[in-house]
Amino acid sequence: MTILRAGKQTTILNTIVKGNPDGTFQDLDQILEALPYDTTKSSIQFSLRALIKKGLVEKGELRFRDGQHRRVIKPTYRGYQTVRAT
Repeated sequence: MTILRAGKQTTILNTIVKGNPDGTFQDLDQILEALPYDTTKSSIQFSLRALIKKGLVEKGELRFRDGQHRRVIKPTYRGYQTVRAT
């Protein structure tokens, strides 16, 4: 199992696992809004690529929100296990 050191990737993964209040998965902009710190879109994209490479999150389906199609980011089973272990 991949173990993340406490830091931004862990915070991002926890935010993705938590999801939206209605139980749906979040898109990039929703993740940015939910994070407890300010960051740029390019920075979060870099972190998401790292989490995808580690097998902790994956790109999901397209969803239409705010007049645009947006791809959701969802945790993998491994991602759920990692959050549960921390």
